[in-house]
Amino acid sequence: MTGVHSALCLWIVLEVGLQIRERAQVFHHNTHHQQTLVGFILLGALLARALQHTPWTMPGDTQNLATLFMAFGLALRLFSILWLGRFFRLTIVVQDSHRVVNSGPYRWIRHPSYTGFLIACIGYGVSTANWASLMGLMISCLIGFHYRIKAEEQALQEGLGEDYRAYMQHTWRLFPGLY
Repeated sequence: MTGVHSALCLWIVLEVGLQIRERAQVFHHNTHHQQTLVGFILLGALLARALQHTPWTMPGDTQNLATLFMAFGLALRLFSILWLGRFFRLTIVVQDSHRVVNSGPYRWIRHPSYTGFLIACIGYGVSTANWASLMGLMISCLIGFHYRIKAEEQALQEGLGEDYRAYMQHTWRLFPGLY
């Protein structure tokens, strides 16, 4: 099994574990935003595979680079989820006693678990060794995350008020210095 396949298996285990954890909770909130995000991610994965045989191939062996991106992205995602602790949910919900977490990776980035997910997606796209696959995957995932982040930040501003708006003023959404 290659490093990319191992990373992909770990990624699937992480995401399935998060789904199981979420379903075990007593939250019964609208999952529309989560379903939309998953739809865009699946569309991106399908695009990546469908476009894999276009003529825009990447030079050299991309598997080691892909494995590094996937491993780093998954590590950041898991670290961010663990850091956020009980406040992490797959569905958008402001919980009782919810507060702004502004330490650890949340000191610089408002959504570091999404950043990690996107970095892992870059790795998956690179594993196809094709620029069109990488672009198709990333565009689809970025659209899905943009939609999700917009809804999540609106809910957090409504639920946490000025504390969250102040936090937004000195942090980046996904990538420090870029967005």
